[in-house]
Amino acid sequence: MKTHQSNRTRLLCAEWREGDGLAPHFEQRDQVKRQARKDQQLSKQALRALSLFLEGECKHPDLLGVEVLAVQYEPAKQRLCVNVGSTNVDADGEAILAALKHSQAVLRSVVAASLHRKKVPALSFYYVGSNNTGGESCQSKP
Repeated sequence: MKTHQSNRTRLLCAEWREGDGLAPHFEQRDQVKRQARKDQQLSKQALRALSLFLEGECKHPDLLGVEVLAVQYEPAKQRLCVNVGSTNVDADGEAILAALKHSQAVLRSVVAASLHRKKVPALSFYYVGSNNTGGESCQSKP
């Protein structure tokens, strides 16, 4: 007497493919998805490190009240694009960008301390404005 399961197994095994019989963790993962996840992870780590530094340890008078809104990794240019904004309505965007450019080496070393990579990407800053309005962002820049 044949069992129902043996008929089922015969139907499932009628066509053998390359990956049949292997455990799922042996399958090749999509490299594009993996790289996108790593880039997103890098952006989050840099956002956290820069935010903590600007909120607590930064003593530059022009950078008081400046907060990091978003960080995006651009793999083609190997840089981190950082969008910053200010809580002050009267903040001068050009002065903030000049202060960020002046302290860029310190900020890059802060990011390097929080990341576990051989090479730390360069930083580029864009002032979005006060209260998240106006200005340019990373996505609009070439």
